[in-house]
Amino acid sequence: MGNLLLTGALCLVLMAIANASGAQNKSYSDTDWNTQFFDNCGLPSRTSIERVKMDGDRKLRFTLHPGDIGRCSTDKNARHSAPYWERAELAQKERRGVGRRYKITSEVIFQSGFTGEREAFFQIHGWAEDCQHAYPPVMMKFTNGKMRVETLRGVSNTSSGRHRNALKKNINISSLYGRPISLELDFDTTTLPGRLSVSLNGYQIVSDTSVQYASCAEPYVKFGIYRPGGKGSETSVVIFDDLRIEQLK
Repeated sequence: MGNLLLTGALCLVLMAIANASGAQNKSYSDTDWNTQFFDNCGLPSRTSIERVKMDGDRKLRFTLHPGDIGRCSTDKNARHSAPYWERAELAQKERRGVGRRYKITSEVIFQSGFTGEREAFFQIHGWAEDCQHAYPPVMMKFTNGKMRVETLRGVSNTSSGRHRNALKKNINISSLYGRPISLELDFDTTTLPGRLSVSLNGYQIVSDTSVQYASCAEPYVKFGIYRPGGKGSETSVVIFDDLRIEQLK
């Protein structure tokens, strides 16, 4: 009887932990997507990502509150001028190789927030099991409400490189709130360095800019909200749908 009570108590504790943080490795997909994503680190809470319906169409809503520390192993550590990192983010399950060209599209609706520091909402990452120090080749984010499209430069055998803003236009988050945005990235890794073009609602905001990456990198998409904690950011909310990744060549 004692063992049964102990086992039952342990199950209750595990269920409470799961309810508080969200189950790790849960898959997300939809009929109008062509690839699956998953919460590879887990989520701060069960409401960090919610399925919502808008005009009869199912979408994913991401909500990140101040203090929502991510559950990746490095998020609780101080780094890059922040005491910790906040994250509600999904990663693509399938890894893509270099030497190919990709068209990546999504619908994005910014509902609130993104006025803080370095709030990323879309990334092409490059991490792989044998390439653990590879930085993301592409990061789209807002800093103080202004959009940045950062590409990786200066990659070498001794350096992981640094991100530089390739966006020369002034796009403020206040002009994007509440309306669907068609996001399209053309990411070409058939050349070295790679090339990137980015469009919003068919209007090109970055044209054929250079992108570098580690030779061991395996590109894959991450989306949601990822930002430094303890920097005065407010609650940010964004909705995604129609995630599609097509290989062009």
